[in-house]
Order: sequence, then C-alpha cells, then structure tokens
Amino acid sequence: MSIPTGPIDNPPPFGEMPTGAEVAHALDGVVLGDWDVAIVDWLARQDAPVAVTVCSLLERARAAGPHQADGGRA
Repeated sequence: MSIPTGPIDNPPPFGEMPTGAEVAHALDGVVLGDWDVAIVDWLARQDAPVAVTVCSLLERARAAGPHQADGGRA
C-alpha cells in the first residue's frame, strides 16, 4: 500500500487498507488524546479509499508545513 503524496482527484481504488505503520507515520509526533485515539480506531474501520485519503491529507499537511505558498485549493 502506498499513500499518495499529491492531490487526489478521484477516489483511490478499493483494496488494501493503510498499514499501522503508515497511519503511525502520518501521525508521527502528534500527541493523541483518548478521543483522538477513538477517531483513529474509527478511521481504521472505514473503506480503504477513505482511510487512504485521510492519511494522504495528513502526510501532505505535514509536508506543507505551517504555510503553503500557493494557498492550495480551499
């Protein structure tokens, strides 16, 4: 399973869910509260396209840092 590193214009195909390591990498360094953990557990039970897209968004937000120069699409 590979988490996309760029914008996703169409739903990712159904298939493998992100691995625990991929989800952990997307949240690396983020302190999680009890509710956060509950939501991560919920995410793990969603369809693969949903989980892959959320992990991709987290990874891209991390890569963009505090401010994205071009503003992106809102």
